[in-house]
Amino acid sequence: MPKIEKLAGGIEVNVEEALQYLIGETKIAQEDGYYVLIVNGEGEHLQVTVDYERTKTDTEQGFTSIGKQCVFNELYSYDVYGENPFSFKQLIDDLHDQHLDAVENWLYGFLEEQYA
Repeated sequence: MPKIEKLAGGIEVNVEEALQYLIGETKIAQEDGYYVLIVNGEGEHLQVTVDYERTKTDTEQGFTSIGKQCVFNELYSYDVYGENPFSFKQLIDDLHDQHLDAVENWLYGFLEEQYA
């Protein structure tokens, strides 16, 4: 039986199915660059990383382009049925706590589109 997680807005997510869609790299475009959400299942753990690269320069605001930098790196339990299972709510909360609103909003929008 699949694990269903209920998120705000009445979204009921099939956790295992959603993770299968998200495994790998997803590029999230921004006005001044882009984020790369990387979800990697490694045995009993799920590694979630977010890299950011600014590709535009704005000399008036003092911004220059920068190479890719890791801005989020968390390890979660991959066992969706265990004592401390992975949850999208926790991931979204963690992204929010790190002020990665663009990634948080993209992830919530993806889950909403797939499961609402």
